[in-house]
Amino acid sequence: MAKGLAISLVILAIVIVGFGAFYLYSGSYSSSGNTPSSSGSNTPSGNSNTPSQNSKAVEIKSFAFSPSTLTVNVGDSVTWTNYDSVKHTVTSDSGSELDSEMLSNGQSYSHTFNTPGTYAYHCTPHPGMKATIVVQ
Repeated sequence: MAKGLAISLVILAIVIVGFGAFYLYSGSYSSSGNTPSSSGSNTPSGNSNTPSQNSKAVEIKSFAFSPSTLTVNVGDSVTWTNYDSVKHTVTSDSGSELDSEMLSNGQSYSHTFNTPGTYAYHCTPHPGMKATIVVQ
């Protein structure tokens, strides 16, 4: 009986340590090199971001970008808001068009698209999170 209890406690400790490691990795990923450009088109902010008439929204929620594909017009801005409890980024797959800092819960990042094209992006600490902006 005591041996079974000891094994259960060891398994519980392993699970707790595993979740703790995941939380630390997700919440404190180093963002060196992932800083927004100073062009004024990329602006991280808190909850006070009010989209304009030509602004589109992308939610970062449940480890996904929603919508995963968004079509906008040249000159439109897109604002990503993180609703997860872990930090995420908005990072171009190629080039540096999109390059947010680590966004905590409630933080937003905006970018104005001035050139037509397809912009694939991902989250740096969670590379399985992928999405696309199509600018026409």
